[in-house]
Amino acid sequence: MTRQQLQQVLDASRVSSVPIVLGEPQCKEYWAMAWSEHTDAAPQPTGYLFQVSSQGFWQYITQGSAIDCIANGVRADIAVMLRGCRK
Repeated sequence: MTRQQLQQVLDASRVSSVPIVLGEPQCKEYWAMAWSEHTDAAPQPTGYLFQVSSQGFWQYITQGSAIDCIANGVRADIAVMLRGCRK
């Protein structure tokens, strides 16, 4: 999974009214976490959680600075490896 691919998924989901620029993602099994880069439009970095579907397409799940990844379906052993997942 590349930053550009997740950026396309995020843009298509219309999560924000301002442009969000994602940094390089962390990928573990069927999950990816990417953090927004600081911009004038979005100065506060935010984590964005993605999951690959059974059809092989990445989908946006949720966003935040301390995401409850386990409540969003991430296994505990994967959640501890993704920056931004609450422990």
